[in-house]
Amino acid sequence: MNNVTELVIIIDSSGSMHRLKEDVIGGFNALIEEQKKDGDTKVTTIFFNDKVHFAHEGADIKEIKSLDDKSYCPSGCTALLDAIGEGIALTKAKHARLSESELPAHTIFSIMTDGLENASKEYRYDQIKEMIELQKKCGWEFLFQAANIDTVREASRLGIDQDKAMSFVATGNGVKECMRFACMSIANVKRGTK
Repeated sequence: MNNVTELVIIIDSSGSMHRLKEDVIGGFNALIEEQKKDGDTKVTTIFFNDKVHFAHEGADIKEIKSLDDKSYCPSGCTALLDAIGEGIALTKAKHARLSESELPAHTIFSIMTDGLENASKEYRYDQIKEMIELQKKCGWEFLFQAANIDTVREASRLGIDQDKAMSFVATGNGVKECMRFACMSIANVKRGTK
């Protein structure tokens, strides 16, 4: 293993996120800037509405350009399960091609949504829970931030630990708190103080 962190950021870009658009853009950019200070990090960014869109796939964090209103355009429904499933599948496939010494020291998924799953076609809850629980046994960390839903219940359905779940209010300040939680949690994992 090397000292690289694999960071997979999954962000809801469904229509209900439109009123939080500027806050998500600012929060994402701040999170990336903060993580640039804290070691070698590869970033995969996934936005999801009815479809799953990979904005970055294992990009060096130093090369990540700031989000803007052209690269983050909320619309449509919420295919949360497909986004998580595709993110895990891509990351597992990438890791399978690496030697033991090339594997990242940390693999962290940070998932943010403002509503319940309502549009996935490829994955079901039981499949995602099984996938997450399997990857947690391999040392992967999963963070879940949600608004407008029972966050702890939804995290449990996904196989994510209660202490890795955070509810936020769907406001500008709520998004800032959510991004701060993600930033602090990622830093704790990197330092081994999860």
